[in-house]
Order: sequence, then C-alpha cells, then structure tokens
Amino acid sequence: MKQVHAFLLAAVVAIATMTAAAQALPGKQVKKASFENAKALAGLVSEKTVAQPFSFPAAPQKDDAMCLTGKTSKSNAPRRATVLIETPPEGTVKYYTRSGSTYNARNYGNTPQAQEGVVTIVFCDNNEVYIQNPVSSAYQAGTYVKGTLEGNTITVQLPQTLWSPNTSYSAELAWLDITPYVDGTATSYYDPSITADRTNTTAVYTIEDGVISLQGSSSTYVLAAVWDDDNMWHGSGDFESVYTETTLEEPITPPAGITPVTYYYTGNSYYSSASHAFSSTVNVVKDGNDVYIQGLATGDADYEILPDAWAMGTLNGNTLTIPMGQYMGLYSGSPMYLVGYSGSAAADVTFTYDADANTFTLDNLMFVNGKKDAIYYYTYTEAGALITLEEPTPEPEPELVVVPETATIEDGWSIEASGSKTLSMATQVAFDGNDVYFQGVPYYFSTAWIKGTIADGVASFPSGQFVGSDSYGNEFIVSYDGSDIQFTYDAENHVFTLASDYVIEYSEPTYGNGSMWVYFTSMSVYKGEIVEPEVVEVPEGLTTEVYTWTGSTLTFDDDNNAVYTDFTNYINVGYDGNEVYVQGLCADLHEAWVKGTIDGTTATFAAGQYFGTDDRLAAYGYTYPHYFVGYDGSDIKDVVFTFDSEAKSFITDDYIIDNEEDDALSYYVIYTDNAWNLLHEVAGKPAAPSVTGWKLVDTSYPLIHLDIPLEDVDGNQMNPNKVFYRIFTDVEHDVQQLAFTPDDYRNVTETMYEIPYTFDDDWDIYEGGATVYLNQDLDYAAINRIGVQVVYYGGMNQPTGLMREPADNESDIVWQFIKDYTPTVRTITGTVYDQNNQPLAGVTVTATAVVEDEPAGMLREPAETYTTVTGDDGTYSIEVPASATYTLTFEKEGYKSQTVAESDATSIILEDDAPTAVSDVNSATAVAGVKYYNAAGLVADKPFDGVNIVVRRMSDGSVTVTKVIK
Repeated sequence: MKQVHAFLLAAVVAIATMTAAAQALPGKQVKKASFENAKALAGLVSEKTVAQPFSFPAAPQKDDAMCLTGKTSKSNAPRRATVLIETPPEGTVKYYTRSGSTYNARNYGNTPQAQEGVVTIVFCDNNEVYIQNPVSSAYQAGTYVKGTLEGNTITVQLPQTLWSPNTSYSAELAWLDITPYVDGTATSYYDPSITADRTNTTAVYTIEDGVISLQGSSSTYVLAAVWDDDNMWHGSGDFESVYTETTLEEPITPPAGITPVTYYYTGNSYYSSASHAFSSTVNVVKDGNDVYIQGLATGDADYEILPDAWAMGTLNGNTLTIPMGQYMGLYSGSPMYLVGYSGSAAADVTFTYDADANTFTLDNLMFVNGKKDAIYYYTYTEAGALITLEEPTPEPEPELVVVPETATIEDGWSIEASGSKTLSMATQVAFDGNDVYFQGVPYYFSTAWIKGTIADGVASFPSGQFVGSDSYGNEFIVSYDGSDIQFTYDAENHVFTLASDYVIEYSEPTYGNGSMWVYFTSMSVYKGEIVEPEVVEVPEGLTTEVYTWTGSTLTFDDDNNAVYTDFTNYINVGYDGNEVYVQGLCADLHEAWVKGTIDGTTATFAAGQYFGTDDRLAAYGYTYPHYFVGYDGSDIKDVVFTFDSEAKSFITDDYIIDNEEDDALSYYVIYTDNAWNLLHEVAGKPAAPSVTGWKLVDTSYPLIHLDIPLEDVDGNQMNPNKVFYRIFTDVEHDVQQLAFTPDDYRNVTETMYEIPYTFDDDWDIYEGGATVYLNQDLDYAAINRIGVQVVYYGGMNQPTGLMREPADNESDIVWQFIKDYTPTVRTITGTVYDQNNQPLAGVTVTATAVVEDEPAGMLREPAETYTTVTGDDGTYSIEVPASATYTLTFEKEGYKSQTVAESDATSIILEDDAPTAVSDVNSATAVAGVKYYNAAGLVADKPFDGVNIVVRRMSDGSVTVTKVIK
C-alpha cells in the first residue's frame, strides 16, 4: 500500500495549512513531529524565541529553524567545556575575499552555493595563523581557528571549536563525507549516516601569490561544522575554498567641519530571534541635499552591531534615499551592508522627511545585511521607526486586568488547551454581572486575568488585553484578526468552549509586526477538576512475546508530497482470553500499552487510548500527551486488524497514528502498511556490529557511536530483549573488556559487562549503543583500537556472563582502528665474513619487516626496511621495531648477495662473485654447492665455530677444498 489515500493527504495538508497560517507573520511553534526536535529546541535556544523569516540568522544565537532539525541532547546538564578563540594574539591582519562552494543545507538543500564575503586572517610572528569564520555558511560567530605556517602551507589541527550554543555540546570544524546527502541516499542533512571523519585531523591550505587554497576537498568531502557530541552535521560545509587577498571598502564618513546634531531614534528592531521596541539616539549631518546618519546599524543600545557606522542618503523632496548596499564595516569578520526591503526583494532604504517637524520616518524594512543586494540579515529595523529632534514621549505602560471587589471569584475551575503548547491546570473564574474573568489563559503569565462579557450564551473577550511583562517585553492576549475572542458558554454545565480560531500570546496588542510566543487552537474552561485519562493497565502476570512491527512511516515534504520510510520495530504482545495487549507503539513512551479485543479473525483496538504524557521537558514548558488512534479520512476511528490465530499475526490497512488528541487528528507519527508478526527466536551468530564514530581525546566526555544490527548472519531477526553487546579496548595489544559500574554511571544500578540492547539511561548510554559515553578512568589517548561484540541469547537457555571462549551465539569482535601501535625497538646484531673467514667491511645490511597475524582493522604501508653497513671488524648492529619479524639481506659489490631469516643472521659468509682462474673464465664455471666440515667430521650448509674445511663443487664437476677459521 505505497500510495497515500487522497483523504489522508487532504487532511494532513489542511492541518499544515492551518499551522502555517497561525505562524506566518512570524511566530514560533513547537514542532510536534518528533520529541527529538523538541529536545533540541529546549537545549539550544531561549524559551521565548521566534524564527527569522529570512535566510541568515542573527549571529551567534541559534534560531528555531536550526533547532528543529533532529539535533538532540540526551541531557539538560553540561557535558563538556569548550575553548573558543574569540580574540587572536596580535599580528599582521589581512583580508581575503572568499570564493569556492558551500553547502547551507538548512536553507538550500543539497545544492551547493557560491561562497561570499570576507575572511580575516591574522599572521603572528611565531608562525601561528588565525582564520576567522572558516566555514562560510555556518553561523558567523566571529571566532577563529588556529593554524601553523610552514613555508607556503598553513596546517590547522582538527577538531577546533567554532561556537558553543550551550554547554552541553559545541560545533566544531571537521571533515565530512556528505556523499549520502548529495546523491539522495540521505533525505536530510542530520541523517546519522553522515558523521565526521575523525581520522582526518588536519585542514591544509597552500599560499601562492596572495591566494590561499584549501586542499583535499570536493563536492562530497567538505570542511564542515559538526556537533561534537554525536559527530552529526550542522548543515554547513565548504569545498574548493579559495581566499584572495583584498582591501576592504571604505566606510561612509561625513564631510569635515560640520558638527553632527543628535536626534532621538525610536521604533522596533529585530534581533536575538525577537522583535524589540527601542529608544536610542543617532547623529545627523546635513550637507545640502546629502544627509549622513550615524547609528542606523543598531536600533538598540543593548544589541550594538556597528554603532559608529555612518550611512549617507540624498534628499529629493520629502524622500531621503539611502542606496542599497552601503558598506557599514566588518562585524564578526563579515562585511555588513545597509539594505532595504521592497516586500519581495532587496531595495534602497527610504525615509519620509518632514521638513517642518524635522523628522525622518522609515518607510520600509531596513536590514543590517551580509549581502549588498539580497536579504541575508543579522538584524533589521521595522518600518515606522522615527528620527526626531524632539524627545519622544514614552508610551504609557499598559495596565493589567484587575478583578473588581464586586466580583465573585470561584475556585474549582480548570482550563485545558492545545496548540503550540499544551495547557492543563486548575484555575479561577470570576463573575460580576455579565462580566466574566478568566485566570490562566496566558501561558507565561498564568496568574494574569482577562476580561469578557457574557451575552446570549457567548463570552466575548476583547483582543489586545495586557497580561504581563518580562525580559522579552510586554505580552498581550490577541486574536488573529483583531476581533473578539469568543467562547460558547454552557451555563448549566459551567463550561466555556473556545469558538474563535486562535488565542494568541503576543508581543503587541494587535497581531502583525511582533512576536508570537504561544497560540492555542482549542481551549475549554470548566468547573471541576482536571480529569487525567487513564492509561491501559495489563493483567497481573501477563505473559508477553516479542513481535516484529513492520510498516512505513508517512511524512510530507515541502511540496506536500507523500514520503514513505520503511521500518522494523519490536513490540511486546500478551493475550488474556480474547483480549490482547500491545506495548511499544509510542516511540516516546516505550512502556505504554494499548488493549484490543479479538473476535474470530478480527482484532479491534479502540481509538483514543491514552499512552500517557511525555513530560521530560516539562521544566522547559513542553509536555506532550500521546493517544493511539486510527483515521478514516474524516474522523478518528478504531484500528481493525485481520488476526491469524495460528500464526499469531495481525495485519491492517488502517493508519495507526501516534496522536496529540484522542478525538481529532493532530499527529506526531503516522504509520501505514502495519503488520505485527510473532518473532520466532532462532539461536544464531549475530551479524557484525561496527563502531560508527568516536571522540576519545580533546573532550571531557569521551564517547563512541555503535551500530548493533538486530539480525544474525543468516538474516534472521533477533529478539532485542536478548541482544547484548560488549565493548573492548586495545592498548598496545593489551585487550580489556570494559565494565560499566554504578560508580561510573549514575543511572546504572549494577555492574554490566554486557549492555542490553534495550538499555537506555537517558544520560550516558543510549538504546542500541547509538551513543555510549565512556566514563571509565582510562588513558583515552593511548587506545589503539575500540572493539564491539554482540551476543544473542535468543533460542537458547544460556545466562549472560563476563568472558567466554568464542561461542556460536557471539559475533566476532569488530575492531575500529584508532591510532598506530607504539613501536618497541630491539637490536639485531651479527658479523659478516668473506669466504676466507675474514671480517668483511662495507657490507650493506637491510632488515625487511615481515608482518604476521596482523590485527583486524589495522592498515599499514608496505613492509618497512632498515639499513646499516658493517664496520671494519665485519660487525653490524641495526635497530628495528619489535612488532614484527625480519629478513636480512647482505650485499657488497663483488660478492653474492644473501637473504636469511633474522635467526640465521648472526654469522654470515659472503662468497666472492668473481672468477678465480683462467680455466674458470674459459669454462664459465660457477659454484654449484658448498659444504662445511668440522674437526669431528660433521657436515653442514653453514660454517661451524672454529676450523672449517670448505668443499666447493663447481658447475663443471670440479671440486676445490679450502680451510677457514670462524
């Protein structure tokens, strides 16, 4: 069933359209599609932020668009400290224009863009070089990486920190193979198959005639920004980078001799992912029709980008025009320009000039921008900003709603709402004649009141009511279109139900050019306590079996095209009479159950069953209720399976939805092609695991990433509850199995030598070994290899243990080579003689390594050789690494070369290679064989110690006999 039904597509698109409308101008929504996204949001940004409507983020803070990418942190506590180079040492500062290509996957997908902008490089006297913003499409935090200059080569050691969005993890400079992203194998840049190449520890640049070129990159192998905790890609990376030395543009300066006049400057500016009212001053110089203004690049004294930069415009009638793309200066190493916005493209900045009032009013959006002619902004000022000589009168502070003394305040009420947040809490309602007051509607100001009026069964609350102020400014409760927010009122049952489309918590009294903090699409205020739905409880003693759950997840791309992703999950199924219980259908609440009823060949699971609420991020304001539902195109429905009692299998064409609500479509995940089949355990050898990534040095928290397959070498599925893995280290051939103890791991209750596949402590060890922090007290810089082994106890009754001989239920230990072994030096010595047993000087002795039983995972160059020459006494001494055995070759002009094993190399006799007599020359005879006899009459192919009788048999049949002493 690889075809999306039209009714489901229409329903999902309708939801997406509604959501887009709710935050189109601009706003913030917690993306419900995955808890991992919410974890990233909580860990990386302030609680109140809004996504910027254009492509370039306000440096250096991360925006929502970046956070909602699947980047996750398993903890809310710091895991490491990082070192940022924000100010380099003194040196010669040079500027370079960028060229080459860059990926900005967050905004442009897998199509590379041209690099733009300026690179600042500092050359110091000690040959140190500091490069600012080495990845062009990453956040331009203004930080540097350090390199070393040797000749015409700059070498940058990797990794180096680019910025730290928080203390849990940081972005680093590293090499990355993005082939899966470029060729479409990976559907997104945060695919876990795209991880840093930690084996490449340098970035090398060459310098020639003022041009600096990055070496070794390509369209699929890029110098990139990578998260240090999991090696995953940030989405930014450069290749074929070329930096050409240049001089910077000259910034605008006013003519000399004219005294600037101070004006007041008020309006709204956008920075740090939010819109802020500001009140500051600018300096103005008028020179005929030319007007110079200092201070436009920063609308707010608390966020000064280039406060001293001047802009110059020309007055024509009552219009002041500042040409698009005026250079303002460098900020965080990047050139900044002043650019306006026409509503669809970059434009000139224009002000309306009132000569009588001596004021300038900004007509359009004005950007402090990274490009001259395209929107790529750091901050902007909204239209309507005013430059005036008269000190502006402060806007009166809005007043909170106060419940009058004549009103009756009633306890015992509750409020529930859903939208970008979920709200469920006890509250108060007050009545004063036809006036009604609600407490708790504002998410961030839960004690604030709003006031409405009841008439004809409808409670109407005027839009724009002030509810409080915090560091982000004032906040108001507003409707989308400015109309009253209306609730239907059931007086008999004491229930108010939201009838309007939205309740919005906003930064302005009217929806428009402000910041949306929260919106609700459903809300009810009722008398009574919050009734928590009940989770399914299984019968005591229920016996369960492991099933495979296969199917596809259904998502939609930016063009609302259906995208299917096949999956295999594992669930627990138990039977109690005609009732069946299933655990594991909610990815964020693994322990939750649903209950179905079997009737012959049909198994029905009622819609609306409550999985529970995922409250792991409650401290950040995020809670996620989860319900099990089906869907029929117009409404929620039960999920009906065809049940095969003999095979114990369940198959359905219905959509299974992990949903936010019990009675309306608001999905987290949609599953289709669903089949549950009993897993038949077969004892077998697990398929080979692998180490997919690691970070062992230059970090406070060493870690590895593992891939533990859930199948054996014959392709049989393995029960994940009976899969375990072991981790080994190899330090100079000393192999040790790691132990995971409660002393080292705060959420481990007993020592583990084998980690269950399903173990996840939400801190140090992730399910399936996806990430394992190594808290053991080890010298991580000394590790040569990391090994992983899988053991499977399915289909057999064998308890887990510590160490065994290799067994049929164990995979081989798969090793990941980390670093070369340290060579251990030993010395080979001996003496070389001529055929007359005289020491032979000047013989070249070459030892060649013979590598035997090479450990898995090691890569070596061709066999190494070591050379020396014999001295006057014929002796030689040669040092070689002890990690291999050797053959030795002896060579000297005029003598026959000889190669022997090192064990036979202590005493060598080289034979003369020249003819010794005229008869030899004429007959071209040669030595056919040599035998050595000692005084006892023993014979050998090699000389004995002491007196030897040497018998040489020649090729012509003649024999020569000589006596030598060894």
